[in-house]
Amino acid sequence: MNKTAILVQARSRSTRLPQKCFLPLPKLSNQTIIDWVHYRLSLTEIDVWFLVPSTDTPIQTYLEKAGIPYLIGSEDDVRERYRIAAQKLDLDFIVRATADNPFVEWQHVIMSIKQIQELQCDLFSFTGLPLGLGVEIFRRDSLCADIEPIQPIHREHVSLHIKHYPEKFKVVHQLSPIIRTWQKETNISLDTIRLTIDEDADYNTALKIADHLSIDFKLHQLLQLIESKPELFTGNQDIEQRRFYRS
Repeated sequence: MNKTAILVQARSRSTRLPQKCFLPLPKLSNQTIIDWVHYRLSLTEIDVWFLVPSTDTPIQTYLEKAGIPYLIGSEDDVRERYRIAAQKLDLDFIVRATADNPFVEWQHVIMSIKQIQELQCDLFSFTGLPLGLGVEIFRRDSLCADIEPIQPIHREHVSLHIKHYPEKFKVVHQLSPIIRTWQKETNISLDTIRLTIDEDADYNTALKIADHLSIDFKLHQLLQLIESKPELFTGNQDIEQRRFYRS
């Protein structure tokens, strides 16, 4: 049977919003952004591990106190951090998530695992979801493949070497069926919705959303909120997202 785990890329030394993973959500809550990420991914009932730099003592201390499993690795070579973790955990498939996405869509994690096996591809992800909700899943063999030339950007961004060599790997991006149906019914674009947390404006937007949704919300509840209170989602729309790959 194929073994799968969710590996969450995390650090506390963000340059644009330092210590963001420890920020409370909602504002007066004891829950933090890390707690939201871990809880929502745990709803999949798949093992969740945080992968953190060996030099990042604050986040290691936090995870230990919270009882959240984690592994340490290189700070700069994040790809190698994932490769070592995948080998140590003896994984066949890796779901890659990040610790700055507290609203991560856990139902699509389960759907992604099914899709990569059915399609027999090296990497799979759903498109159409608001930025910050999605994950990607790839095979350990593809992650650990020795590809030349490996560029510095490949070490910083875990799966880029898979996406940059389509002649060697099968990469599939598929529009979310839930989003497709919803957009046909509402004709609402999600292109400007940002639900990741990189800057203060992102966090302020997340605070507004968290006041209306519980930590275990499902996608249809978020979509209903976008329909009924679109003003909640406009505060961070001017932030430009840095992209290193376009599907």
